[in-house]
Amino acid sequence: MKKKLFLLPIIVIGLLFSVNVGCDEGALEDCELEEFCDGKDVTACCVVGGDCTYKYNGKEYGEDELDQLSEDLGCARKSSATYDSDIDEIKYRLKMLMELARTNSRK
Repeated sequence: MKKKLFLLPIIVIGLLFSVNVGCDEGALEDCELEEFCDGKDVTACCVVGGDCTYKYNGKEYGEDELDQLSEDLGCARKSSATYDSDIDEIKYRLKMLMELARTNSRK
């Protein structure tokens, strides 16, 4: 009987410690999704109080990689006469998507 009473506080303390350690929420992240040409989805995510990234096709792009992401989407054809304006429009939409994610991460 004394052994059970001795083990009970140890078990309770162990459970409390494991619950406290197991509840790490990590960094909170706010994301916004937008569909670009032909069902290509780009997600813009911002960590609350931290950095923002784009996610497309399993790859992450920093905000400084906007040119590369615009090309990787493949929405604008290089042989098109409107290639430059198409790329500019894609970049604009990506920037607006990121601004929305950034605004929501501040709330």
